[in-house]
Amino acid sequence: MQRLAGQFQTASFGNLAMFVPSYTGIAANQMSELGLYDLAPLHRTLESLVDFDLLNRGPVRLTVTAVDLETGEGVVFDTRTDRLGPEHIMASSALVPDFKPVEIDGRLLADGGLSSNLPVDIVQREADAPRLCIAIDLFSAQRPSCTSFAEAVARRLELLFAAQTRRFLEAHGRENRLRSKLRAVVDLIPEELRDRPEVTAALMEADRPDMRLVTIAGDPAPETGNWLYDYSEQTIRMRWQSGESKAREALTAFQGDLASTP
Repeated sequence: MQRLAGQFQTASFGNLAMFVPSYTGIAANQMSELGLYDLAPLHRTLESLVDFDLLNRGPVRLTVTAVDLETGEGVVFDTRTDRLGPEHIMASSALVPDFKPVEIDGRLLADGGLSSNLPVDIVQREADAPRLCIAIDLFSAQRPSCTSFAEAVARRLELLFAAQTRRFLEAHGRENRLRSKLRAVVDLIPEELRDRPEVTAALMEADRPDMRLVTIAGDPAPETGNWLYDYSEQTIRMRWQSGESKAREALTAFQGDLASTP
C-alpha cells in the first residue's frame, strides 16, 4: 500500500528533484510544450550535484545520446567534442510524451532510448584495440503476468525497450561470428586478389578489434502497480540490492568465461 500510495503521489505531483506536472502541456499545440511533466527541477538538481567544469575537462569521458523528434536522427553528445551541461542530460532523459522535449541548438530532442536503448555501437565503431564493454539493461524481457491496467502500461514500455536490446545483441553476435569466419579464410585469399575493393573491405573488417560484451539484464522480479512512478525508499533499496546482485553474477560469469578461454 505504501508503494501504491507513493506511485499515486508521484504521478499526481511529480518528483520535486526531477519533474513536476505541466498543467498546460497536455493541451499545447506545439511540440516544444507537449508533455505531462516538465523537467525543469532536474536542471536545478543537476546543477547542484554535478561539477560540469570537472565533467568536461576531467579524464573520464561521458557520452550521452538523444533523438531529433523532427528527423528521427540519433544525436550524440560527447565531452571529447562538446561541452555538456544539464540540458544535454535532460535531453537524453526526455521520454516523450511523459516529459517535454529539450531544445538544443534549434533541435527538439528526446530520450535517445526511443531509437537506440542500448547504444553500444558508439563504443564498438570507435574501437582501436580489444575492449570490454559492460552493458546495463534496465528493462527485463521476462516478467510475471500483469495484474492491473497500470502494470500493463508499464509492461508495454518495458517490452519496447527490451526488444531493442535483444535485436542488438543478436546482431552483435552475428557480426562477431561473421568476423571470425572472415579471419579463418584470410590466408586462403590469393595475393593477386587482395587489391580488389571488395576483398580489401573484407580484410579491413576482419582486422577490426574484438569487443567483449558483458550484459547485466533487468530484474524480472514482480513489481507493484506502475513501477515507472515508483520512487519510494523501499523500492529504491530493493532495486539497488537487485542491481548489485545482478552485477556480481555477471562479473562472476565473465571471470569464469575468461578462465575457460584458451
